[in-house]
Amino acid sequence: MGSKPKKAADKRCSKCKKTFASSYSMKRHLKKKNKCDKRSVKKRVAEKKARRKVQNKAYYTRRKWNISLARMPTSKVLDVLLSEIPGTSEIVSLNLAERLCLLKQNAGLSTSDTLSTQLTTRLELLNR
Repeated sequence: MGSKPKKAADKRCSKCKKTFASSYSMKRHLKKKNKCDKRSVKKRVAEKKARRKVQNKAYYTRRKWNISLARMPTSKVLDVLLSEIPGTSEIVSLNLAERLCLLKQNAGLSTSDTLSTQLTTRLELLNR
């Protein structure tokens, strides 16, 4: 006599309800680093959304100030920004230039997220 046939329930993930071809593939699915439960999926979606938001901010800031969209070191981006600062509002531009110089010194330490947020806030102040 042969063994009993596998049922679909034996090969279905209890969290995401996906049916697999074999119980082995289901076990591999459950062992994955990225879990399939709702909380983990929502967390990944939120992280992806935040990354996309930061990338979009950086893109539009670079377009606005005519900075090359190619990959370049942060210090070079800051050099371009420093050269683009208009001299109309001296107090704001001096404050921004000072801040950008500090960012340039710490370019290796600062992340693109903090750099982007600091630049956008300073640029908004400059535009007022």
